[in-house]
Amino acid sequence: MALKMCCPSDVRLAIRSVDDALVLLRNPKLDKLKVLVVMDNTLDLLRLCKELSEKPLINLGGMTRRENTMELIKAVNATEDDIKNLDGVINLGYIIECRQVPSDKPISYKKIRK
Repeated sequence: MALKMCCPSDVRLAIRSVDDALVLLRNPKLDKLKVLVVMDNTLDLLRLCKELSEKPLINLGGMTRRENTMELIKAVNATEDDIKNLDGVINLGYIIECRQVPSDKPISYKKIRK
């Protein structure tokens, strides 16, 4: 509900499960639109990435500190499972960048992992 309230009136919002999102993302009507996909976990991200034919840029941010996480950069914390999932996304050919806010300079996930 909060997402709907802060969404500008000229922007379309669609909240979907991963399966429904895949159907929507494969719709040719979206080809001419800018699409932002927000996910709350890296396992679903990996699952989505395995099914997509195109390779959009992935931005990590707002992954809060929780139990058993390590800080990759400020505002990006990950568990060992998150790291495995993100490495899997990289192995699929995606580019992942990390930043706290859009105005920050992006940091390559690959560089953080070295």
